Amino acid sequence: MPDTPPPGIRIAYDTTGDLSDPVIVVIPALGRQLIDWDGELCDRLAAGGTCVVRMDNRDVGLSDRVEAGKVNLARLAAARRAGEPLAVPYTLEDMAGDVVRVLDDLAVRRAHIAGISMGGRIAQLVAIGYPDRAASLISIASTSGAHGIDAATEHATRALFAAPPRNRTGAIEAQLESRRALAAPGTFDEAWERPRVTAEFDRAFDPAGVGRQLAAVMADTDRTGALGALATPTLVIHGAEDPLVAPSAGRATAAAIPGARYLEIGGLGHDLPPRVWPLVVPAILQHIHA
Repeated sequence: MPDTPPPGIRIAYDTTGDLSDPVIVVIPALGRQLIDWDGELCDRLAAGGTCVVRMDNRDVGLSDRVEAGKVNLARLAAARRAGEPLAVPYTLEDMAGDVVRVLDDLAVRRAHIAGISMGGRIAQLVAIGYPDRAASLISIASTSGAHGIDAATEHATRALFAAPPRNRTGAIEAQLESRRALAAPGTFDEAWERPRVTAEFDRAFDPAGVGRQLAAVMADTDRTGALGALATPTLVIHGAEDPLVAPSAGRATAAAIPGARYLEIGGLGHDLPPRVWPLVVPAILQHIHA
């Protein structure tokens, strides 16, 4: 698996398809690895005439760790409630820079930038900070960062902040329960998710790294004004039953970006299971080829 060269943080990535086709970079959610963008989903996107670049964000998977130790999330949450500035190891803007470094390593000048949840925030920041590198933006299950538009349910919040057990069996079961909490009621497919969760644990397990990513999310700011200045073609996709990032956040994100197309999928939570691929894949391909 290639990774970006030193100096700096090494970012692991892989590709599916031909780099001569339109390139789409897909950015994972908080704590998720590049394999969370399912291989079959990427195959379908590649079969539609694209080259898919998956990447591990810093601090997870096979990418480098930031040697900053554990972060005190409770202290950060208190500071955030008090309106105080948050001191974090790195920001989502730094992670957007990692995406550009992957493009540089591939000698890709412009790519379509897609991300889910935290990855959607990072994708937005690539479009904002590096507009010449973003051929288009695809924001999935994400938010503009505006205060009060993405209220999570208590159950989903507990799932996000729960510390996983250190042993393999316990960590896998805990991750399954977390994903169950993020799915729309009655839709969780354990037979599909269990091998994915197991593969991610066996590939890399580092709760401290996930905590540092979460700190970057907590330090995120409102991008509404910057999104309003974008000239980047944008597709926003959101689940109508997302318990972690409310659909109102997806609608607000689309409303903030001039000309953005909004696709809300009924019966979908904070996930991207195979049952919605017949809607999602054509929407993404149509957006890219347009």
